Amino acid sequence: MLPWSRGGKEISQVPSGAAVYACEGGKPLYVRYASDGKSATVIRPDREYRLDRVAAAASERYSNGRDNLAIADGELRLEEGSGALTLCKADKAK
Repeated sequence: MLPWSRGGKEISQVPSGAAVYACEGGKPLYVRYASDGKSATVIRPDREYRLDRVAAAASERYSNGRDNLAIADGELRLEEGSGALTLCKADKAK
């Protein structure tokens, strides 16, 4: 796992309570789900942001109106407002 730098301090471990996903290019993505399932926090090297659960028939979906996260069958699809699309799979090793 690659270390991240946050506030001048390197972070090389999984954030507390976060699920780990292995994404394209070998990059990890961390998502912390609220215990009540009503929200998820996406944890990136440069920022964290909250997404609220939205109704969906075939998958778990979270959104903040700009960014969207869908999880189905252990695969995660993150679409960010900038147009970036990240495809990931649950990291079973973590």
